[in-house]
Amino acid sequence: MTGRPDLGGRLERICHLLHEATLLPVIRTDNAGLIQSCRPDALPANPKYGGLQEQLTEWLGERSPMAVPMLHSTPFLEHFLLVSTGEEGKLAGGWIMIGPAVSAAWPEDLLAGLLRDLMVPQRQRPVWLAYYRNLPVIDKSRLLYAGLLVHEWLTGQSLDLADLIDASEPAAEGAALKPAALASLRLSGTREEGVYHHSPDTEKLFLKHIQHGNKKELFRAFAALADQGVGILSRRSPLRHQKNIAITVITLATRAAMEGGMFPEEAYTLSDMHIQHIEELGEVNKVESALQAALGDFADGVRRGLDQRVSRPIAVCQRYIFDHLYEELALPMLAKASGVSAVHLSRLFRRETGISLTEYIQRQRVEEAKQLLSLSAYSLSDISARLQFHDQSYFTKVFKKYAGVTPKQYRHGRLGTAGSEPPPPGRLTSDYTKPNR
Repeated sequence: MTGRPDLGGRLERICHLLHEATLLPVIRTDNAGLIQSCRPDALPANPKYGGLQEQLTEWLGERSPMAVPMLHSTPFLEHFLLVSTGEEGKLAGGWIMIGPAVSAAWPEDLLAGLLRDLMVPQRQRPVWLAYYRNLPVIDKSRLLYAGLLVHEWLTGQSLDLADLIDASEPAAEGAALKPAALASLRLSGTREEGVYHHSPDTEKLFLKHIQHGNKKELFRAFAALADQGVGILSRRSPLRHQKNIAITVITLATRAAMEGGMFPEEAYTLSDMHIQHIEELGEVNKVESALQAALGDFADGVRRGLDQRVSRPIAVCQRYIFDHLYEELALPMLAKASGVSAVHLSRLFRRETGISLTEYIQRQRVEEAKQLLSLSAYSLSDISARLQFHDQSYFTKVFKKYAGVTPKQYRHGRLGTAGSEPPPPGRLTSDYTKPNR
């Protein structure tokens, strides 16, 4: 037996074992991003770059040490996993990169479409096709499991697959509103045959997680489902192909969310906003990330409803309030909609929710006001009038009671963190769907 290796030797041992076990490319760098070792030795570089070091320097960017491995995708359909060996890893500093790889042996016509989408000159395409043929093919879930293994080797800490999926979600780009926020703003204002070739049982399991609001298991199933392969809906453009898949999955997720108790208008509006966002994207990897975010929003919406599960009369009452928040909400009207007497409704509502009907309506209107303050340029007097507050001073008093700040302070605070102005009233008006909620 040999003695315990130093830190650098231990990292080299880990890289060697990982490459031999998986046959995946494994690159180790120092904390400056300079390559210290590469397996295999003759790993070809992406043709976009002058060499492997240049490629790695751009892919690493200005990254800081991370607590967990992170999966990354490129516009060219490559995937790679970064594991920090710096401060979080308590080792020598630097990175281990597993990959690049692709998740399928893409047909040549599909790759030609991708290169067209990315405006790669025709004369360079043979070099690119040769590059793709040399990349290993591996499910992204298998790549994530390789990251789990390396992380545990380095730190002794056990992680779950969902931890890596959560960490690999992209941050919001710029000051653009997320689709979930756009859906809130819109609320304030056929499945395509033959797409999937996986088993119906897998699909049912996937949709069940949305119905139950189980985001963690949903992301685990999403990682597995994405690797099973789908029919090609647009051979001339992988971007169009990925968008078609995303739209189909969101359609299924919308139905599943409604079956799980999400309000239909909320689900349909969320669906519309996510599909619109996806149609505006220009890179395949961004479409897949946007789809995952959409599914997470549906699961979160169902979970919120499940956490507030109440009897049928109270659920009907809450739904009526949701649909008519911009109208006058009188107790007799709510009782009639709920199918019980006014006295019984008042008592039952307080018993099941812990608050009175009046307080519930006020809280809902304050939450709606927050959306308008954050996402629109409507004046405070306009918002208070729309939400049936008798005057602006009363609106301010109620808002501060539940939000802890005045409406003006809330708007200024939100704009300060967002770093952008709200949409102008003219643009908002075209998307505004109230008062028919």
